[in-house]
Amino acid sequence: MKSSSFALLFFSNGPSANAFSGDGSGEEPCEYVFENSTEIICDPMERGVRISKCGLEPTPFTIDDLYMESTACRAVDGDDGWYYFLVDNTDCSANRNVNDTHISYSAAIMGSVGATVNNKISRVRNFGLDFTCDLLVDYVISAIPVTAKLHFIEMEVDENSGSFPVSMAIYEDESFSAERADGDVVTVPDPVHLAVHVDNQSSLNIVTQLVNCWATPDNNADNPIRFPFIENSCGLDSELYEYETLEVLANGEATSARFAIDSFLFDASEESPVFFHCEVRLCDADIENCVPDCSTDAGRKRRSADDSNSAVLSSKPVTIRRH
Repeated sequence: MKSSSFALLFFSNGPSANAFSGDGSGEEPCEYVFENSTEIICDPMERGVRISKCGLEPTPFTIDDLYMESTACRAVDGDDGWYYFLVDNTDCSANRNVNDTHISYSAAIMGSVGATVNNKISRVRNFGLDFTCDLLVDYVISAIPVTAKLHFIEMEVDENSGSFPVSMAIYEDESFSAERADGDVVTVPDPVHLAVHVDNQSSLNIVTQLVNCWATPDNNADNPIRFPFIENSCGLDSELYEYETLEVLANGEATSARFAIDSFLFDASEESPVFFHCEVRLCDADIENCVPDCSTDAGRKRRSADDSNSAVLSSKPVTIRRH
């Protein structure tokens, strides 16, 4: 679900800062032991690095000499024997790369002490720590709490039945790491990112399928004024290839199904709400192929209407404004 790595470069004539015991508070002495003094934090809620106060003590550096990516990003004292450099959306940013399955964060902790005399003699010592954090998008969605209403879908497998909670939420961007706040406005044609997630606490290999998805100008999923963009588990060719306004990022592959669609308005108003709806089906990937075949017309065949493992979910409204 997650992985992390780091490389520490410390150029100095003194002892290297690899590991020390004690809490660095001054109440307990720091004694040298062979343990890591830096740790990567790689979690959907927090990403970054923490540096042991004891590990930093015998080096020529103080915490004020160090920064992450930008000199505006400084460490926070955790009052627990560690200094924390944590990724946020303000001063402490990280390089982020998102693909269909993973979110990758990378950044560097840097610093230097000393001086160069007459542009000839250098007594500068440099500190460098590179780290990466890789997270499965599906893992991030499952860990981030959302305010969306839960729906329960009944499912029967091998003469056993269960009820699985499913939610549909709108997210800020392609990382799906934060739910879009109520009242946020999306400007045409910026994309709207949605995910449907099943909370599967069972031993079954349950995944989420989007069967049909459409948008309406109000919360009535049966409104005849609608804009369909996924039918029979496949994105419409016109949206995928002609207009290139839809990306089906995951469908029938994991506990979360995801898509992104360029924003739009139903009428000539400058700003109005849009509601998204999806017919969602839960599928046991151990007993059937849950990934739709959208490469041929035969693969786009209509699913049987008596499938009891499905329900229609609706999103909160997203306010869309004309550019």
